[in-house]
Amino acid sequence: MKKQFIGPKEVLGVAKTEKKITVNEIELGDLIEIQYVDGTKELMSQIMFDAVVKEEATDLTTLRQNRMFPVVNDLLTVMLKWNVKINELEFLFALTTASINDNLNKADKKLWNKTLSDRTMDDVDTVLKEKRQ
Repeated sequence: MKKQFIGPKEVLGVAKTEKKITVNEIELGDLIEIQYVDGTKELMSQIMFDAVVKEEATDLTTLRQNRMFPVVNDLLTVMLKWNVKINELEFLFALTTASINDNLNKADKKLWNKTLSDRTMDDVDTVLKEKRQ
C-alpha cells in the first residue's frame, strides 16, 4: 500500500466512526478518524480527507490550499445557484462571519457554562485537569 500524507504528517490508518455531520437532522457526511505515524489522531470529514490526502508530504501552506480551495469552489457554486448580486457579497460575508461568531460564542458558553468575562484561571485549570484524566 502506498504511503499517505496529510500535509507533512504521514497517515498510519483511517477508521470509520459512528459520528455523522448533520444539519437539521439531515446527514451531510461521515466523520472519520485519522491516525498518524507520530501517534496523534484527528477527526475529519470524509470529503475533506479525500481533498487533502496525498501520496507525498506537503508543507502546511499547500495543505491549507488543498483544504480551502474546494470549500471556496462550493461556496461560489452556492452563490451562483442563488444568483447572489455582486453588491450583496460584502453583506453576505458579514452575515456569515456574524453567524459563525455567534455559534462559537454559544458553544464556548455551553462548554464553560459562563461567559468569557466571568471565567477565571481556576476554571482553566479545572478544564485542563479534567482533560488529562
